[in-house]
Amino acid sequence: MDKPTIIVKGAYGQPNFGDDLLMLVLKNILEKSFFDSKYKFLIPPLCNYIEDFLEPEHILYNQGDNIEVDYLILGGGTQFYSFPDTKKNARIAILRSILKNPLSLKLYLKKRKQASGIKIEAKKIIGVGLGIGPFEGKEAEIAKKNTIKTLSKMAFLMVRDTVSYRLAKQNKINNNLILANDLCFAPKAYLPFNVMESSTNEKTKITFILRDWGHSKNKVHIERTIAYIKGMLSANKADSYNVLLFAKDADCKSLLEKNNIMYIQWSPKKYSIQDFINIMKSTDIIISSRYHGIVLSSLFNIPFIPIVVDPKLSIFAAAISSKIHLWEYPFVPSDLHLAIEQTLLNKEGILEDNIEKNNLYNNQLEEVISKLKQFIYEEN
Repeated sequence: MDKPTIIVKGAYGQPNFGDDLLMLVLKNILEKSFFDSKYKFLIPPLCNYIEDFLEPEHILYNQGDNIEVDYLILGGGTQFYSFPDTKKNARIAILRSILKNPLSLKLYLKKRKQASGIKIEAKKIIGVGLGIGPFEGKEAEIAKKNTIKTLSKMAFLMVRDTVSYRLAKQNKINNNLILANDLCFAPKAYLPFNVMESSTNEKTKITFILRDWGHSKNKVHIERTIAYIKGMLSANKADSYNVLLFAKDADCKSLLEKNNIMYIQWSPKKYSIQDFINIMKSTDIIISSRYHGIVLSSLFNIPFIPIVVDPKLSIFAAAISSKIHLWEYPFVPSDLHLAIEQTLLNKEGILEDNIEKNNLYNNQLEEVISKLKQFIYEEN
């Protein structure tokens, strides 16, 4: 039997801590369960850190000739969605970058030239750990229609939440359709970090994980979080906290620096995965507008409060426990204070629910890996 050829595609090489984790989980799954396959990850050509994570033979830079493979795996994360003014916000971000650093124009033009990338011809398309939606704004129906068209071509599809599963079922996408959860709940042998490792970092009371959000009125969550932090400091109620950024969140950085608030940003050149995980888990409670912020909170059995800028955060929280409190628009600081109090008060019940769901998700992912292995080798 010939070795199956596989290309894995996702939002890899940005850098973004959540997507870097998904990439490494999939790498470990392929190495440990598909050891006789020929696999490569599709990476942006200007990525300057990926060789710290992947061996050269497992990297396919998104430039050059078209390629034919047995399987294209869409690996984890939200790869199908539409938000109001998505294109407009992207153009504004590019303009800001050029105005701030005129030399970035050369980099932008180079990216534009390479934007078309490689065309991948795959015999089978597989989706693993995908979140589908939301679809909002003027282009929502077109984006949804195109998404359904793509999903219908998949020979194997594992989605990470009930909303994605329901959308697939409603549109008669039934080919090997499986409901499980995020790939970070894979069995510990596949994780690129040690869940049980004790952190030597000084423990904080609260860790905030923030992100840029230019898609809706929910973008005010950054200013409101800063208002809450400054209120804590002035009242001397919390002398220990961390602010983490999973990516190059320019708006967050600008506002945090303007208000003299320290933050720690994920940098593959500065931190190992384990180092950054240890910083994150050294806390009593996590408050996050990043999806993988609350996923990892759950994995480490740390109470969390989602800052609901995107429906996927509340969907995940509701699946874990009905006792979890949300912080939602208009993001009133006093509401967050109450949510923290209630979360810590109900901590025991929340963590009991969380452990039960973690065990369920772990078993689901183990079953998915087994079914995926069976599917690929039977097909090949």
